[in-house]
Amino acid sequence: MVAISAAAINDVIGWVLLAAFSAYASTRFSAGAVGAQMGGIAVLLLLAWFVLRPVVNRLLKIMPVVMGQVPPNLMTIVICLAFATGICTYKLGIFAIFGGFLADCYSITIRPLSKAGARRWVSS
Repeated sequence: MVAISAAAINDVIGWVLLAAFSAYASTRFSAGAVGAQMGGIAVLLLLAWFVLRPVVNRLLKIMPVVMGQVPPNLMTIVICLAFATGICTYKLGIFAIFGGFLADCYSITIRPLSKAGARRWVSS
């Protein structure tokens, strides 16, 4: 998980730098735009950690994982959150896949979800 996280962070930094250099090369460079992009990424990370993670935890108390089975409604909500964070990262100028990765990062810290996911992948 640490290696994948480090690779994703490296990719995000690379995309931000690529956008900045591309804008600079086309004479449309704006330090404010790059700062807004980096600020948006920071806000999204903070939002995921301090808002989305507790929301998923609360939902997990309402719809608990039973015998390693994630309730369909909870899975639907988590997938929708992954799509929503994907849309946010796309709007911030980086690939939408990073939003899905971010959703995985805040979901994996929730023990019952990570155990259910591990059981699912091991048994397949």
